[in-house]
Amino acid sequence: MKLAKRLHLALPALALALLSACASTGTRQGAGEYLSDAFITSRVKTAFAFDPQVKATEVRVETYKGTVQLSGFVDSQASAQRAGEVARHVRGVKNVKNDTMMRSGEPAIKPAPPAVAAPQPAPQPAVATPEPAAAAPQSADAAARSGSGQ
Repeated sequence: MKLAKRLHLALPALALALLSACASTGTRQGAGEYLSDAFITSRVKTAFAFDPQVKATEVRVETYKGTVQLSGFVDSQASAQRAGEVARHVRGVKNVKNDTMMRSGEPAIKPAPPAVAAPQPAPQPAVATPEPAAAAPQSADAAARSGSGQ
């Protein structure tokens, strides 16, 4: 009976330990994420193999949490762009980072210049402007003096 009670307490603790070991953290993938990323990588490589513009053996594919990173050497910018397009269309891909290089040593995909926000005009200080004074009603005497009191 004591053994049954100990097993009853130990099994939930063991299950909890196993489940937490498979959980992901910010810097480490869980088992499910790793398998999903491996599946995405194989699908991207397969898509490259069926595309005539991409040399599948020359473009390396790595996936981490749905982000696909492409590296390796390509013959042209068009080939690098096509590799990125093919990878983006694979189900499960969240983002593509294309780090392929031209055989000449320069990046195949030129990084976009950083977005520069248009300068905003300086806020104008709130200045109270005097409102025009409302015309005061004229008395009967004032209207008579001005000649318009008929």
